[in-house]
Amino acid sequence: LVRIDVRVCCTVCPVPRLVMMRLALRPHCALQPRLPLLLSFRPAPFLLLLLLSHQAGLSVCRDAPCSLWLSSSALDGAGRGVFAGRDFAAGEVLTRAVTMRVPQALVQSTQLSNYVFAATKLDDSSEEDVGDSMLVLGAVPMVNHGSEDAVNADLFPLPGDLAELRSRRPIAMGEELLVSYGAAEWFTDRGLQAAGPAQADTRRRPEAFSSSTRQPPSRTTAELERRGTCLSDVAPSVTQRGAVVASRTLVPGEVVVSPLFLLPKAAVPAEGDVSRHSIGHPGSDVLVLPVALPGRLADGAAEANAEAALEVRDGGGAGIDGDLLECGAQALCDSPVLRIDLHLTIRLRVHAGESLSVQFGSARPRAGSSDALHAPILALDGFFPAAWAESVAGIRRQAAEQGDIEAQYQLGQTLRLGALGVGTPPDDTAAIPWYQRAADGGHAAAQLRLGVAFHDGLGVESDPQMAFEWYRKAAEQDIASAQFVVGLAYSNGDGVERNASEATRWFLLAAAQGSSNFRKAAKAMYNLGGAYREGIGVEKNLTLAFEWFRKAAEGGSIKAQYNLGVAFSIGDGVVADASAATWWYREAAEEGHMMAQYNLGLAYSNGIGVEPDDRSAFAWLLKAAEQGSSHGQFVVALFLDQGRGVLDSDPVTALFWYRKAAEQGHARAQLSLAVALEDAHRGVSAAERVEAELWYEKAAAQGLHRRARQEQDWRARLRTALHSVFDALDSSWPDRGRHPTEGE
Repeated sequence: LVRIDVRVCCTVCPVPRLVMMRLALRPHCALQPRLPLLLSFRPAPFLLLLLLSHQAGLSVCRDAPCSLWLSSSALDGAGRGVFAGRDFAAGEVLTRAVTMRVPQALVQSTQLSNYVFAATKLDDSSEEDVGDSMLVLGAVPMVNHGSEDAVNADLFPLPGDLAELRSRRPIAMGEELLVSYGAAEWFTDRGLQAAGPAQADTRRRPEAFSSSTRQPPSRTTAELERRGTCLSDVAPSVTQRGAVVASRTLVPGEVVVSPLFLLPKAAVPAEGDVSRHSIGHPGSDVLVLPVALPGRLADGAAEANAEAALEVRDGGGAGIDGDLLECGAQALCDSPVLRIDLHLTIRLRVHAGESLSVQFGSARPRAGSSDALHAPILALDGFFPAAWAESVAGIRRQAAEQGDIEAQYQLGQTLRLGALGVGTPPDDTAAIPWYQRAADGGHAAAQLRLGVAFHDGLGVESDPQMAFEWYRKAAEQDIASAQFVVGLAYSNGDGVERNASEATRWFLLAAAQGSSNFRKAAKAMYNLGGAYREGIGVEKNLTLAFEWFRKAAEGGSIKAQYNLGVAFSIGDGVVADASAATWWYREAAEEGHMMAQYNLGLAYSNGIGVEPDDRSAFAWLLKAAEQGSSHGQFVVALFLDQGRGVLDSDPVTALFWYRKAAEQGHARAQLSLAVALEDAHRGVSAAERVEAELWYEKAAAQGLHRRARQEQDWRARLRTALHSVFDALDSSWPDRGRHPTEGE
């Protein structure tokens, strides 16, 4: 017994001469391969085929070329990838996608963890805001990771929860798209292979896979059309927020395909973006979230323009494994690889810009059941296999008790995080035995999690030595987070004897896996820069210190950005460059680094690396002063005293800032405050004279005597005050950070 689908594509010419017809014979026996048959027809038989179109499932050619294809990746072992269907110029928009914030608890307990970006990558969240991750829906999540020299596309945020994938350089038709997910650390933090497909574990490798070549091979148009699925047929709506629309006219018989996330219903919060975009049913224990649909399907009632069906892919990325639809959903939910595709078959013509709709069912959750919490989720009758009604949690526990280490780890995650969808509270104590069993079985993520638990006393009594042992086990499996924490432990003497050489070695291992997307790696790079600059655990090397500071700065380390500015200012490990110094000071200053704000203000004041600008100088100096910089407070007082960078002089406010700096021990501020208190241009009380004498004494104790008050020229005072402004590194090294949490 076979099911035959027929698609006819014809070359448009005055007289149709040739028709290519492919019959995909899909036997119900999963072991049989597909058999593609190519037949040619002359006009007369072609007319006969048209008469049989309804019975045969006949459809005409696409009315527009496909700009993005989903097909088997050109990278060995990488699963599927996204390919250019035409040539793209540098900076051109490749596709648009929908973004949504996802709670860390949901990310950590589901397969979403392999497809999310750091929230800070797509919005202006602060460095410490690690509560959520960013999930992108559309073609973007299916784009594979590439090394820096192979990346050809970048993701940019847009207003209204949208993002845009743009070409970094010209991209030729058939070339695979590659973005940066965060170099090797993105993978190793998840216990995944980042490169070297020969050693990859296909059971645990996600679709997004690291390139191991500078330029991956391309696919021909014929290969993409024969084996691929078009991803550019749909787009996010620009008028209906959250809707997915056709990007061209879709005719009956065409199929829109999207991989699916399979999520345990109990893990998904009842309210939120994930719920709104998911499809479920009261009779099923799981939800499905279409990955490649950049929006939500509409409820078409009786006038739905598409029909939905599930297909399950095998691990190799081709063929149908029908038996999986007859099994429980637990294995599919816990798999990092997306095994299920949604097939939307077009029933009615859908014009460009029109929403895609499906006839959702009328089934409603039973009162008092857990399904009632997910009432906003669209319910689709006849869509979910009957076997998926079984409890995912129950099957997972059975698998865990039978020794499945992935199930053991996921069970520990679920217990620790709680079930957001049903309101089950977290239970660290109950999670520990399952983490222990998975860690004993060699599960790297479980080892790291167990280390955190022992270090912080979460569910167990705090034991830094035991924590270090588990951190080290995970670090030896190339988990970048664990390597960084082991380096911190050696640096701080936390659970192990302090050892600067070992700390630097582990920082080096962690930093070697780092990238711009991860704070932990940037901190490791920053610490390495400090180690090389000070000769701690390694031979002192200013050039290497500069290189590690540069990598950390590019990875988002604010302290490293400031130190790069200092290095460029004084030629520390690099040729001095005032313009480059100012650029890095600005990067750090805009992130709130006090010393960078001060130095940037001085650069504007003196025209160092930038055009002189008193107003900009005063603005940055004031920011530093407000954060407590005594130098900044003193120079702000000078500016106010002389009316520089402001509309008019303000001696009263200047006195306030002199006092603030003087109270912090700033010698010149103490002298200037004493002079200001004795100012003959205003009335001076006896108390002010006494206070002035006090500040003269404090200044004299630091080597500035009363005769210095003769320096009445504020420009001379300013030059004297700034004689060493560019020689101070950020001394808060090492950056100890925090012990990482899952997914951070």
